[in-house]
Amino acid sequence: MEQSKIIQSLCDLMTEDCRVDDEPYKKEWDELSKWSKILFRYMNGDKKFHSIFYQYDMAESLYEGAKCDFYYREGFLCGARLALEICGYVKEKG
Repeated sequence: MEQSKIIQSLCDLMTEDCRVDDEPYKKEWDELSKWSKILFRYMNGDKKFHSIFYQYDMAESLYEGAKCDFYYREGFLCGARLALEICGYVKEKG
């Protein structure tokens, strides 16, 4: 693939707005931590409750991994756009 096609493909992936914002993410993490502490307090050796909480925690971890992947990709694209703008590249219309 030609270098110009690679650059144009990168530009096509970029949007004008950057969706990464730490505030909602931090608030969600704080809420999850708070509820996890409360649930652990009431678990007290209950194997069924422990199993349910473990499954929930695993699902939450998978979701967390997907969010981290999204934020990484978003950050990469924002960095690529900045690098291209510094180099003077202008996105082609059309």
